[in-house]
Amino acid sequence: MQAYLQESLGKSLEEMVELCESLPEEASREQLEELLGKAVVLESLSANTQHSKFLRSRARHVYSEASRVDRFEDACRCGELGEMGRLMFESHRSCSEDYECSCDSLDEVVEECRKAGAFGARLTGAGWGGCAVALVDSFRPPNLDKVLFCSEPSAGISLAFL
Repeated sequence: MQAYLQESLGKSLEEMVELCESLPEEASREQLEELLGKAVVLESLSANTQHSKFLRSRARHVYSEASRVDRFEDACRCGELGEMGRLMFESHRSCSEDYECSCDSLDEVVEECRKAGAFGARLTGAGWGGCAVALVDSFRPPNLDKVLFCSEPSAGISLAFL
């Protein structure tokens, strides 16, 4: 949906973020149907979504996060750990303030990572009480023992049917 709208308007991600600032902060389902059309709203929102939507902040998060992903990829290619970390902190702020999928305890973990010297940190997973990931120098790790535990990259979860 995000890419479709962006492509339809012929705008860059940065232009889409700017465009978001002109949206009303809140809109009812009916207002969204007037603005976007009933078919788009039916496809985008569940049937039980009836209340006021935080239109501007949610849209700003979606497009700014997509832009951050592109910039993070560029920073990875160039090995710019400082920029990668800055983008992680920026992403967490957007998740917390614009999308509101963080919680006080996750915000505190991310802030403690910042204070301890991590390059960056942010929530990971779906949010709403999930986990945080931090980017640190493995040769000189910051003092994060009270906040995080370290884990090596792995294959992830596996599922076995018995």
